[in-house]
Amino acid sequence: MLRPDKLWFEATNEPKHTPTPWRITGYGIIGGIEDGSGQTVAQAQERPSRKRSEPDHERLANAAFIVRACNAHDALVAALVKIRETASSASAWNAEGALAACETLAESALALARGE
Repeated sequence: MLRPDKLWFEATNEPKHTPTPWRITGYGIIGGIEDGSGQTVAQAQERPSRKRSEPDHERLANAAFIVRACNAHDALVAALVKIRETASSASAWNAEGALAACETLAESALALARGE
């Protein structure tokens, strides 16, 4: 039975998402998102409330936000796991450089999330 807290693809063991890094397409589709081989993965849509005569800046910004979030996801999760492991181990906090290592992981993941 499908539990309501499980996503469909988790419950059915479907394939994982398209590998990252993703990027905004450089041609054709406004707000398009593609994988490393140039295949379209997704497209940011216009909001129904937006007038068609307005520029597509918001659509492009949404696509850029999606790309940054997806590309940073694995690094953010890894950094948080390592920080949690370090924080839960009292001896690790006494080890030289443990806090600095956590800071380095967090900064690296945050840079990806910011698109730097």
